[in-house]
Amino acid sequence: MRELLALDDTLPMALVPIGFDASAYAPDPAARRRRDRIIFHGAMSYAPNVVCAERLARHVLPRVRARRPDAHLVIVGRDPAPEVRALEARAGVRVVGGVDDMRHWITTSAVWAGPFTIGTGIKTKLLEAMATNTPAVVTPVGGRGLDLASGTFLVGSSDEELAAHLCSVLQDEDLARVLGERGGDYVRGSYDWPAVGRALERVYEEVVAEKRMPAR
Repeated sequence: MRELLALDDTLPMALVPIGFDASAYAPDPAARRRRDRIIFHGAMSYAPNVVCAERLARHVLPRVRARRPDAHLVIVGRDPAPEVRALEARAGVRVVGGVDDMRHWITTSAVWAGPFTIGTGIKTKLLEAMATNTPAVVTPVGGRGLDLASGTFLVGSSDEELAAHLCSVLQDEDLARVLGERGGDYVRGSYDWPAVGRALERVYEEVVAEKRMPAR
């Protein structure tokens, strides 16, 4: 959009975000969160997810465990690549593989982490985690397409920044709750299918209204 507007700033533009079924990842009031558990989920044969999981397990988690020795990571998702399977040999890492109920795993974890270094577009897995009111910690790449300054998730670039954010959420239940609720409201208000539908309707209404205007 920015590139097109740079060429012609008179072009009519409307941004309609991607959509997903937020109701399938609704918060579970009955879920008991493991205050020592970090989760990352996705299709674990997908290269950006593999790279993300390796960074999280090899570089970020050890920094977290230096401050919180009980902290551990679960990597959940189908078809784990050999590189992901190998991470289970590391202290505090469990590779779960495919599950029938991803929502259960997310809602019983303390925080979702996505230290992405590669990959394009909005990360649907981040939206899924946020929709459950689970606090999230990401890199700028992980939060690409979302408002990084929204205060609805924590953003860090270095391994140390990411670890510090994760420790903050693990140690402070009030922070975790507020961050999770803000994140849930944010994605339900902008990315749930009804919200995307309303955005599309506004575009259609503007186009129809323009076509109905008398010719000059």
